[in-house]
Amino acid sequence: QNSLDAFFISEKLKDACEMFIRNKLLKANYSIQLLEAVEKKVKDNLEKYSQIPSVAIYYQIYQMLVYDDAPYFHQLIPILEKYIHHFQIIEQRSIYDYAQNFCIARINEGDEIFLAELFKLYQAQLMTDLLLEKGYLLEWHYKNIVTVGLRLQEFDWVLEFIEDFKESLHPDVFQNAYRYNLAAYCYDTLQYQRVLDLLGQVEFKDIRYSLGAKSILLRTYYDLEEYTALESHSHAFKVYLNRNKLISDYRKKGFYHLIKFTERLAKLKEDLAFISPQKTHHKLSKIQADIEASEPIFNKKWLLDKVKGFL
Repeated sequence: QNSLDAFFISEKLKDACEMFIRNKLLKANYSIQLLEAVEKKVKDNLEKYSQIPSVAIYYQIYQMLVYDDAPYFHQLIPILEKYIHHFQIIEQRSIYDYAQNFCIARINEGDEIFLAELFKLYQAQLMTDLLLEKGYLLEWHYKNIVTVGLRLQEFDWVLEFIEDFKESLHPDVFQNAYRYNLAAYCYDTLQYQRVLDLLGQVEFKDIRYSLGAKSILLRTYYDLEEYTALESHSHAFKVYLNRNKLISDYRKKGFYHLIKFTERLAKLKEDLAFISPQKTHHKLSKIQADIEASEPIFNKKWLLDKVKGFL
């Protein structure tokens, strides 16, 4: 009877987590019968149920989802570390997904403290091969880990990861994934010529690679002060966005803003010798205000950093 109760409670909580996400994504109105009674049962007997892995984890995940507050995430992590090995591989990945998605949502809201938390979650999964599927590391896990590591400026770790895990990629995607992510690393470590060399070897079959590579190239040309190349690339980038029907309007708008403000900063740099410092400062202030007011906008932090370091 005790085992049956624990099974019933954990399954109700697990379903509640899934339904909460579906309601949020699909604007549905799923409800879980007896959930209120299950929550009360666990809350009133927390010491007992905290010793049952499936109840402890899904109760804490549900609290984190419902209250959407950082303390619930931080309370989940030690429970996850203690009990995750009790679950099958597929369910372990699902549990980590809840934690990762919470971090990503917080990062998207501007709370960059959660970059470090997301980084630790990826590292924990790498140590237990949870990110491998059929023996291969998915290229998008590879890319996401590199992106998070670079944002944290963990440059040595990122380079080691890129090299150590390149052989874990599927042969069909190995070359593109390796070169693209190495180019991203080289950009952040100011190796601009190597960025151009690597991205020149990437085949843009996937939209995500294409958009990412075009964004890196745009920023590289700006940093190299290659304004003719920047102008040509910006025009081609806008044509690509306009013609590609698979790119969402949200993403198109975000990249259009990136291109527009990069062009405005480049034009101002070209005009520095011909306008007064007062006029330069006025134009720069206007660009900064426009950047801060524009949504969506990709690489917003990069743009604002370029404004701050303009002179």
